[in-house]
Order: sequence, then structure tokens, then C-alpha cells
Amino acid sequence: MERIKVSGRIMFKELEIENFRGIKKLHIGDLRKVNLLVGRNNSGKTTVLESLGLLSQPLIPTAPVTMNAQRQILIEDENYWESFFYNLSESEAIKLHARISFGEEKEEERELTVMRYSMLVSSLSIEGIEKVSDELLSDSALQRRGLSYHLEYGSSVTEKNTIGVKVFRDGDSLKVEPAKTSQNKPQRFNAFFYSAGITHHRNETVLNAFDEIQVKQQTQRLIALLRKVEPAIEGLEHVGNSIYVRMAGITQLLPLGSVGDGLLKLLTVFLFMSKTANGLILIDEIDNGLHVSAQEILWKAVFEAAKEFNVQVFATTHSWECVGAFANAEGLGQDDTRLFRINKIGEESFATDYRRELLQGAVEENIEVR
Repeated sequence: MERIKVSGRIMFKELEIENFRGIKKLHIGDLRKVNLLVGRNNSGKTTVLESLGLLSQPLIPTAPVTMNAQRQILIEDENYWESFFYNLSESEAIKLHARISFGEEKEEERELTVMRYSMLVSSLSIEGIEKVSDELLSDSALQRRGLSYHLEYGSSVTEKNTIGVKVFRDGDSLKVEPAKTSQNKPQRFNAFFYSAGITHHRNETVLNAFDEIQVKQQTQRLIALLRKVEPAIEGLEHVGNSIYVRMAGITQLLPLGSVGDGLLKLLTVFLFMSKTANGLILIDEIDNGLHVSAQEILWKAVFEAAKEFNVQVFATTHSWECVGAFANAEGLGQDDTRLFRINKIGEESFATDYRRELLQGAVEENIEVR
């Protein structure tokens, strides 16, 4: 997702999802600084992250396309646009609602409605054709299918503002059709969706984020964090299109990827949290590629970076070991963290929240909450 900025403390307080992906309806309240989502496969954990991403950046209508790409859903797929809707049914609109705090004095409510969109052939300019065949009508409508957005936003005590936009496929390209908007645009802030596909020392996004760390002279803080996993690390260098590591006792620089996936994970999490200062980061499968022994170090780093860069964190995991590390890591108070278990029974989805002290007891008694 594109990065956008705002000053001050940003915090999602509450989230409600309707008819999005595999979620018919879900409400999550009492959101905190660092939030860990657990649940069975297909319970909707990633969909929660995507909902937060869409509400964070409603002026970027191509965001769902990026999300589908991360799920390896191709735009050529037959049910591409239907894949956003519950049970692939476009008859009921997607509704995403959130209550967001912008510092201590301002709070905003947002409701994003997403509906099916098709451009009618009658709106096209077709020269030399007096009568449009049914076949042409069908093909034209199919080529121009997409999504229509309608966002309402504002404080609960003032008149709501509105904004609308459409995104659709036109032949081989995507097009965006902005609609009329209110004079006051929605508050903008940093948001970044972190997926496993960008955890690579040659990834351009990773390299750019590392360059920003160097410019801000924060490289030594990053090295100190990595030393908790590998004490022999002495330095990091960006050479060509890769990040290299300087190790004690070795004369040549080594590609960071050759040292271990755990270091790459810590590096990228730290880089992207610094990149999303005063915003939020969405991390799918946070423990992916990280050994159990390093997971508590990861959570301590996340807690420290959340405070340092003023970032709200939403992450998912399937791992009980990751839950245990989250419960035991130091760096944030109990009121700054929450674990939410997403359950789905039939068409009903619901979230159960756990404070970390309750998680610590569950870990000690080996009672799983996944």
C-alpha cells in the first residue's frame, strides 16, 4: 500500500465487518496498541487485516487488487470481483465500520460500503454501429466490471462527510473513476500491509526502507536488535541490490539471507514499523520463518518499536509458541496489548479478547486459545 502521513497518535478503537470475504458479520472492540489475532484456518484473521487496511486508506481504490495479489488471486480469474464478497455473492454490499482516535481530542467514525460495479455499454461511444448486439453488450459489461466505494466519515457529533470512487477493469488495464467528494477529506495516515512475500533482502521495498533507516542514523539500533539473535553481527551494508552483513571473524561481507531467516524477519519488521511511524502496520503470520527461540525477542522488538515509532500493530499467527512469546515478552503494559481469538460457527463469527495476564496463566497451564 502507498504510504500516507499524519501527525499525532492514531488508534483504531473498534471494528465491524459485514459480508467481506469469509466473514458474514464480525465485531471487534477494545482494540489496543499491539493486537494479536488467532483462530483456525479460514476463520477470517487475514480478512480483519484487510478491512483495517481499506479503512486506513480509502482514497486508494486499487488496494483490494493488491490484497488479491497477495492471496495469489489473479485478475484473470473467473470469480475475481466476487472473491471480495461473502460466499461470492455480490447481492449484499460489503460494509466496514471503524471508530478511530486521532490523538486525545479527535475521534472519527468511518463506514466504507463496497458494491459491485459494471459500466453499461450505453455509456460507450461506438462509431458506425446503429444497433448493439446482445453479444457485444455482454462482452462490454464483463470487461468493465469492478467495485464501487462509498465512504462516510466524521465525528459522531458532526455531520458526516462522504466520498465515492470506482475501480474497474477496462480491457487489460485497471481504471479509477473518482466521484464528487466532500470539501473535508478523510484524515490520512501511514499504513503498511506486511506479507511474507516481501521478507527478502533483495526486495526493493526492504532496500528502500533500509536506506531510510541509514538516513535517520538508526542503523546501530537495528544492529543491536539483530545481535540478540546473532551476537557475531558487527554491521549492515546496502551494496548493489542487496543487504549484506559484517560478521566477527569473517573478512568478507555476507548476504543477509545466508545468515538465517530469523534475522531477515527481525530486520524487515523493524524497518517497516519505522516506515509507518504515527500509523499502523498489519502483519500476516508474524512468526512465519522465525524459529521458536527468537519469537520472544521478536515480540520485545515489536513492543519497543510500537512505543518508539508510535505504531499500532495488528498481527496474525497460527502458532501456540508465538502466543506464548507474546504473553511473556516485556516492553509494553498489560493495557497496551490484546489477543483476539476469531471463531466461526456456521455463518456466525465472533471475537473473544484476552488480556496478557490471562494468556500467561493459559501458557503456564498449557491451555490453548488458538
